[in-house]
Amino acid sequence: MDNLRNEPLDRLQQLIQDALPTPNSQLQERLKAGIEALLAENRDLAARAEREHNALLAAIGRRGIVYDAAGKAIVVSSGEGDRVARALLGRGEGGTALYYPDGNPVRPEDLPGRRAIGGEQLIDVRFILHDGQAEEIYISVSATPIVTGGTISGAVVTWLDVTEEERTRRRVEEMNRLLEGLFESLGDIVAVQLPDHTILRYNRTGYELIGMRPEEVRGRKCYELIGRTRPCEFCATDLALASKKREVIEKFVPELGRYLECRSSPILNEQGGVAFIVEQLYDITDRKRAEEERRESEAT
Repeated sequence: MDNLRNEPLDRLQQLIQDALPTPNSQLQERLKAGIEALLAENRDLAARAEREHNALLAAIGRRGIVYDAAGKAIVVSSGEGDRVARALLGRGEGGTALYYPDGNPVRPEDLPGRRAIGGEQLIDVRFILHDGQAEEIYISVSATPIVTGGTISGAVVTWLDVTEEERTRRRVEEMNRLLEGLFESLGDIVAVQLPDHTILRYNRTGYELIGMRPEEVRGRKCYELIGRTRPCEFCATDLALASKKREVIEKFVPELGRYLECRSSPILNEQGGVAFIVEQLYDITDRKRAEEERRESEAT
């Protein structure tokens, strides 16, 4: 019927008359009326199908392309003038090209529509669009074959512009790398722990102090790492948990043979409770020993 939809009425009548015995005039009129009704219904169905496709794509916040089994685009919700649509249809002009996130170009036979017609299903696969004029466009593409009677009769490809999302993700990654670099490069000992004193991680200096690897430390209590079975009697973290503000103390740790200045800073959650504690430990052994020597000298 798709092939006959746009045929002139006279042409359709002639085709039927050629296939049937010579009809009388009454039969010819009935044939003509039936053909007109059938064509009108077919046009209405086609228009409704296109509206439903577009409404569905709009409802899920995506734009898309509907293909027939031969790979011909029968519905393009955004119009072929859209740069993304042209790239997905393999009709890029002026340097427009579709790339994988690793920078490799997408070959014509690997376009999402062709893969779906071949029976493959794609769910939120990321691509990058280069057109040589504007900034890169990042898109998330899903493609699903349409199966009718056990046979693939077409495919639906939808896409969503995720450029802003990708830029945000990259900014967050860059910030995380920066923070990680700062965290690791600090000369003092820094630990991130839970309110129950469970260590999530140290920076490099912290691991060097206790002589352990990250996998040996993760999940253990801070006091267990120095051979104790209970929290320290005088603990900056316990003070910070109670006050919900930064607490600073100085103490001698005999297991390490060092004087430490301990600064515990609570990180609060949305409910106002303590989610994490960032503990900074400063080795003040030399200062303390110098003070003791000065006091002894003054006493002498």
